[in-house]
Amino acid sequence: KGAFRSGAISGNSLFYGVDDGFIYEIDHAGNVLKTFDTRIRNEIEYIHYDKVKGHLYCSQGVFLNGAPKQFFPYYFGKNIQFDTYGNVYFSVHNQAGLYQLSPNPDFSIQGLEFESNVLPHYIFKKERSRCIYYDTITNNLWIGYASELVLLKPTGEEFFIKDKSGKPLYSTSIVSDPKGRIWVSTIQNGIYCFDDTLQLANITTKSGLSGSLVRKLVSSPSHLYAITDNGVDKIDLNFMTVNSLSRKAGLHQLGWID
Repeated sequence: KGAFRSGAISGNSLFYGVDDGFIYEIDHAGNVLKTFDTRIRNEIEYIHYDKVKGHLYCSQGVFLNGAPKQFFPYYFGKNIQFDTYGNVYFSVHNQAGLYQLSPNPDFSIQGLEFESNVLPHYIFKKERSRCIYYDTITNNLWIGYASELVLLKPTGEEFFIKDKSGKPLYSTSIVSDPKGRIWVSTIQNGIYCFDDTLQLANITTKSGLSGSLVRKLVSSPSHLYAITDNGVDKIDLNFMTVNSLSRKAGLHQLGWID
């Protein structure tokens, strides 16, 4: 069906996107249940299934109510985030924005610029952004711009997060762990761990990380998984020790994406 690019799980089925703009829903036996055509012949960079409202989001737009024929095209970038009210926070090549579906009393949008063309949304900043993360516990919003990492508080207060030497962080992925800590991967110096604005740790190649450029993070209850330019690593969240999965499996020569 094409080269695999991204996937998402929903109940007893799996959504997977390929490099020609199609998304397929399959069962565990591999049978195709539905075919979603974005009609945009670019690769599907990510998929997110909204279990609450049933919408199927991808980098090219959204299939409303998970229906293959109800497609609204809009480039949402490489990832999106949701608050508890179903609002969509996205980062794209020229801005970071908020597609508001319901009022969120826990997060202030006062003073934000509103853009009504194509997709009505609020703009946090008109600058290229690589990643975004909404913390539903603290209602903090983390945005990784091309030039800096920003922490936006629910009140609208803004903090520019740097490393301990005062240098900006060029982030690629942001996740949280069960302890509420925020983990940020970068293009130049591995992975950082924060408690609010306080830097707790910096995991690098000196710590055993397979590469300095980290493309993506995935958090589980006890571990953090990292895709670097050289492989896949598993990090113990309690002891912050690094275990290279791809090296042990003999797969360090492959270019991992997701």
